[in-house]
Amino acid sequence: MAILSSTLSQMFYKKCSRSPARGDTPQIRTWLNVGLRAYLLWAMSLCGLMVAGTAQAQSRTLRATAGSLGSRGKHCLDEQKRKLLLEHFMGGSINPLGIENQLSLTYCIPFIEKPGILFDYTKFEFGLANYISPTHVHIGPTVRFAPLSFLILRAEVTGFYIWPIPLQGAGFIMTKGYEDFDSKTVSPKLGEATDMYGVRVALGVTLQGAIPLGKRVDILLVNGLTGEFWRMANGDDTRYPSKYYYLAKLDGIMDGSGDWALVNNAALLVSIKPHRNHAIRVGFTDNLLYVPGSGYKGNIAAGLLAWSVNNLRDLAKSFALFVRVGTFTHHAFRSGITLAAGLDITYELTSTPTRRALETQEAQEAPPPDAATSTTTTLPADAEPAPASATAPTEPAAPAAEGQKP
Repeated sequence: MAILSSTLSQMFYKKCSRSPARGDTPQIRTWLNVGLRAYLLWAMSLCGLMVAGTAQAQSRTLRATAGSLGSRGKHCLDEQKRKLLLEHFMGGSINPLGIENQLSLTYCIPFIEKPGILFDYTKFEFGLANYISPTHVHIGPTVRFAPLSFLILRAEVTGFYIWPIPLQGAGFIMTKGYEDFDSKTVSPKLGEATDMYGVRVALGVTLQGAIPLGKRVDILLVNGLTGEFWRMANGDDTRYPSKYYYLAKLDGIMDGSGDWALVNNAALLVSIKPHRNHAIRVGFTDNLLYVPGSGYKGNIAAGLLAWSVNNLRDLAKSFALFVRVGTFTHHAFRSGITLAAGLDITYELTSTPTRRALETQEAQEAPPPDAATSTTTTLPADAEPAPASATAPTEPAAPAAEGQKP
């Protein structure tokens, strides 16, 4: 990281600084260098640019909504409540280099509250998503709908704007066609990349579930398929020599006039719960990119290690960290080891129990009818009264009532 920031600061200085003849001094150069390093480190730690979408997909596997068979009413962050949620995800990767910061503000409503393994995680969630990095910004509505515990449907529309900085793959990089995809393509000379804007539509479906192996171990299975449609503003503009471009977020070549990409993320994990509030997850993941227009396929097979907390000292409702280490099984030119890491934090801003949850709670807290008062005993007419006793009789209702206190 220090080498990268030093190189970038030198590139920036050569391009943008004044010459010594115009009053520049070594001290000013030092401050510019240090200031740019600080900015780059800050920006790269908070934001992102390339394939953080793949890292984001890993975070969804850390807390699959279909839980253990004994779970009940886990609709919105493991509770039968309506909630306003703020999710903060930040993830990045090396080979290719990328990091992205995402915020999603959503309102979650339980869908089918009937108890049962098929309905305990059903929900309807809608809100606003924002993705930001030093080279792009996305914003738009997002919807997640889980009609069944093991099925999640997702739709998202974002408008975006991208711009160049002196980093690999940053900005709008035109190519000669689908086949023009190599290491030189993603590393253009300074000034060749430009800014651009457009629209992105994502439609996804996720199948997920958990198989319990006792009280502390679960097997998690997750497979998410997303179709993404990207259209750039230059798609029909004759002023641009080519409508094809390198899309850093997916690490592939796309058609600017409108193009689809299919992204599939699968995971098989073992979840170990050393504590009721903590879980350690380890397993395998596979991340596939397919561009139907060109037939291009890129794939990463990797191992995943994650740690998640259900309640982070009441500061966050959900917290997870993960690290992924893998390699490319298919790619136009990349090879070797690829690394990714990230964190996912969800804050609960408001929470309201549903009417059904309140009714169920009241029914559970209500004491059953007292046996002494609900049963009528009839004595025969000729029955003799019981003889007086020196010991006062014990009322049968008293111990029962004491035992029925919640």
